[in-house]
Amino acid sequence: MNKRILIAGLFHETHSFVEDHTTLDEFQIRTGEELLECSGDASPLGGALEYAVEQDWIILPSVDIRATPSGTVNDKVLEWWWNEFQSRWEPSCDAIYLVLHGAMVCESIPDVEGELLHRIRNLPDAASKPIFGVYDLHANFSPAMTEHADCLVAYRENPHTDARKSALRAAELLMRHFKTGDTPSMQLRQLPLIWPPTSTGTADEPMLSLEQRARELEEENKNIWTINITAGFAFADTPDTGVSLQAIGTSDASPILDNLESLAMKLKDARKLPEHTIKSVIPLLRKPFDGLTVLVEPSDNIGGGAPGDGTGCLRTLVENRIENSAVCINDPEAVQILADCTLGDTLTLLLGGKGSRLDQGPLRLEVEFISQSNGRFEL
Repeated sequence: MNKRILIAGLFHETHSFVEDHTTLDEFQIRTGEELLECSGDASPLGGALEYAVEQDWIILPSVDIRATPSGTVNDKVLEWWWNEFQSRWEPSCDAIYLVLHGAMVCESIPDVEGELLHRIRNLPDAASKPIFGVYDLHANFSPAMTEHADCLVAYRENPHTDARKSALRAAELLMRHFKTGDTPSMQLRQLPLIWPPTSTGTADEPMLSLEQRARELEEENKNIWTINITAGFAFADTPDTGVSLQAIGTSDASPILDNLESLAMKLKDARKLPEHTIKSVIPLLRKPFDGLTVLVEPSDNIGGGAPGDGTGCLRTLVENRIENSAVCINDPEAVQILADCTLGDTLTLLLGGKGSRLDQGPLRLEVEFISQSNGRFEL
């Protein structure tokens, strides 16, 4: 169809409760033709680019930046992205396709995605351009995102094994727009719920039933193009943090959203996990056990932007002398001190507790240096 599609990406899951700030240096940056290098890879951008090529769309690559989850993002990051996007704006494009996260927070802007969509709409000749795209299931979806986009498609699986597939679905819906001439609209329903990340797996309740019901409602209502169940990201301290629903289509979806909201409220405590104190777990660790026991403290999860240097588990294991145990601590300062050591050296080290005011602080330990590696792990 030789449609001209401007493609861009901005992807960061922001943990608002940690002290560190995320700078532009921590982002992987692609501009212009560099975006095309992702075509066909496993990322959402790769999926969208591959589909565009298959449909003979003319790709207008703009800017794509991504970083792993971390603390509040410096305002300069958004302004740098915006300047790059503006410089590559093509008023003659037929549509805009965005790869977003949906839970990015800057120092002055708690709703980054809503802000950038608002800015895009105010560019020359952009007011009537279809804006489609894909976003992470853990987004904190805002009214501004709803107002300024036509069709943003969420992942449906957590863990996110379908990120690329979701990007393809968004691209297919853009093609539906071109073929039919219909432009969908988004209806948002923000729910009075905040679920911790441990309650948002799609193989378990409440997300399992919500996703299943959403697919049934899509089948029953042909004017509904897609339905998003957005679990939200509880580690973001914003006005829009929490669970939300979006129905995208060409007719009023209020009854559909009512149905899903009723189900969500009914299931809201379905995945409420018991919270054991670490002291109550210790007696279980002392019992003989054939195999490996994994002790997990989910709030200090680097996958959600936490520093990964909490000392709670470490302190308890040391204080209770639990032998044959190991703890993974993200502590660059300690690593730097050990860099000049030789194997077998012993020294006093302040371990962990440097990344969050919520931790007790570093634990002083007498340690022996037993091994080293370059620390690289590639997935």
